[in-house]
Amino acid sequence: MKHLLIPPIFALFLCFTASAQFRTESSMQLSGMDEKTVLSIRPIGRKGLLMLLRDKKEKSCKLLSFSTGLQKEAELPIHVDGSWKNLGLFANEDSTSFTFLFVGKSSWFIKTFDTQKRTLTEETYKMLDKDFVVRELVRFKDKMVISGLLHWRPRMLVLDLRSGIQDILKLPNMKNKGNVVSMTTDSGNKRLAIFFRKTRSKKRGEMNLVFMDADGKLSSPFFLEKDSRYVIIDGSVTWIDEGSFVLAGTYGLSRFSNHAAGFFFSRWENYVQQSLQHYSFSRFEDHLDYLPEDHRKIVDVERQHPNVENFVQNTVVFHPVYAIDSGYRLICEVYYRKEEYVTTQTKNLKGEIEEKTEKVFVGYEYTDALVLDLDEKGNRIGGYCFPIHLERRPRKVSAKLWALKSRSGELQIIYAYPNGLMIHEIKDHQIRTKRIEELQEEIAIPDRITNNAGLIYWYGNSYLFFGNQMSTEYEEGLFRDYEWVTGRFYFVKKVTYTQEAFQ
Repeated sequence: MKHLLIPPIFALFLCFTASAQFRTESSMQLSGMDEKTVLSIRPIGRKGLLMLLRDKKEKSCKLLSFSTGLQKEAELPIHVDGSWKNLGLFANEDSTSFTFLFVGKSSWFIKTFDTQKRTLTEETYKMLDKDFVVRELVRFKDKMVISGLLHWRPRMLVLDLRSGIQDILKLPNMKNKGNVVSMTTDSGNKRLAIFFRKTRSKKRGEMNLVFMDADGKLSSPFFLEKDSRYVIIDGSVTWIDEGSFVLAGTYGLSRFSNHAAGFFFSRWENYVQQSLQHYSFSRFEDHLDYLPEDHRKIVDVERQHPNVENFVQNTVVFHPVYAIDSGYRLICEVYYRKEEYVTTQTKNLKGEIEEKTEKVFVGYEYTDALVLDLDEKGNRIGGYCFPIHLERRPRKVSAKLWALKSRSGELQIIYAYPNGLMIHEIKDHQIRTKRIEELQEEIAIPDRITNNAGLIYWYGNSYLFFGNQMSTEYEEGLFRDYEWVTGRFYFVKKVTYTQEAFQ
């Protein structure tokens, strides 16, 4: 298959520092967090905020519901027999109810929260097989569809929330070492697309696509015809209309590695594959400037070889495909595992000081984002790249960027850093960057130590800033100084800024 030979479009950067600042609209805090843990915090748009709080001493759980002004509207106990193997919360944010899944030793516990009545209903279902291990779950109509493992073999479990009937399915062609890559519902919630690899191997012909209807029945498998030179790493379906969709994600060069070498884009009509294109990361020239030094040295050697098109490979987080006026936008975040040498001193049996130097994992370093714009047929319009400065190294890999439409209708790509927000907008083949600063000054709390703080989008121009805090006392001693923790808190603040269009 031929690759598109459209010359790359180099993006120009325009940088703005916004005059608008963050403003705290409301705040709340939970005290006594020595014996409590916030299991999850979930904004549900203009319906408010849900929080799952677990009491470690009582081994109980509560569901807290807050208004958009962070006023507590409901505090509902959740009872679960046995220990918890897994905890999930899922629903469409436009829904009037949210469903929680608790997995006990031998039962499913389904808790549904009504956002209008602020009530909680509970249903318990005996597990069809208690050895089923949950990996991923999605709400589809009145069913819960769960991908997981049964006796270490990949299976799908479908739980009808109305009747309680359960069914364990084996996906067509799925072997014992296969895995589900993604599950995506269409806008009308009529079909569920399941994209999966039928074996652990990444050889040609291992990617399949099936569809589940509202009755829980699976279609015949559709095979992703692909270029034999590449292997598919991940991907998801974006629906266009009945029977038409795009399947896009990332591809790699080796079946023994999860390093991506570029994007792939496949267009389908009437469930028939029409095209498949690949777009190498090597064509994003600015991207090379953000690579770690040792990685850049390898790339510099590889790119000298003749007829080598894919000389850049990365570990990435791929986003769902975004629809824009000109077609589609593909986004991925590039990261790498960061390790550093640490020297420690210890005493041996003779009382002598010995030094030991070892390489330790210190987190994941996010370097930059790659953005690819395509027309409706998959032809490349432009490729763009901008840096990601989180100023911290998270211990877990997850998407750090949000894509939101501004008041002018443009798709803005946003991420948070300790002092504010970075906002990127692509227009007329230019990347325009706006910086919203002074977040820390607005959310700082005197005489408190803040850690594990996070910032997530809520609704409109509102964000949630939350995290753990400690209050301490300090005393000077004769031989040493003393400092101890006097209280632990969990805080939540609603902060806003004016999401203005770029000038």
